Amino acid sequence: MTKSLILILLAVGLLFTACSKTSEPPAEAPAADNPFFAEYDTPFQVPPFDIIKPEDFIPAYEKGMEQQKAEIENSKEMLSSLLGKTIRYFSYPYGRLSQVTVDHVIEAGFEAALGTQLGFVRSGDDLFQLRRCTVHNWDHEIFKFELERFLLHREN
Repeated sequence: MTKSLILILLAVGLLFTACSKTSEPPAEAPAADNPFFAEYDTPFQVPPFDIIKPEDFIPAYEKGMEQQKAEIENSKEMLSSLLGKTIRYFSYPYGRLSQVTVDHVIEAGFEAALGTQLGFVRSGDDLFQLRRCTVHNWDHEIFKFELERFLLHREN
């Protein structure tokens, strides 16, 4: 998932620059000519930006979205098979999501999903962007203190 996440983030971040340089949509580069689809030996596995062209971004973004959808669907099937139970809920990695990601989660058949936004779930909230509270490996007294503090400062 790391490489596809990098592709997605880089493509989205640079998409506006790539699209604003011409009035015509760029032609899609064949996969063999697209540096995003090749193995590259660079520090930290960063794409070789010196050879990437604006027309390379959209196919990379689309491929990243396809990979993300497959990973969401496959992880649900794998967990269901391993646990022998229906997997009903999804948690966005690091709380990062876009509407495309939300759509993939819905299409995969999840009933709800959690991000990392702190807060209480309320009636009418979007079931695919639910809030949560953070719980660490606290002892009983610290857990009690944090829970009371959280409940006192909740939204009305």
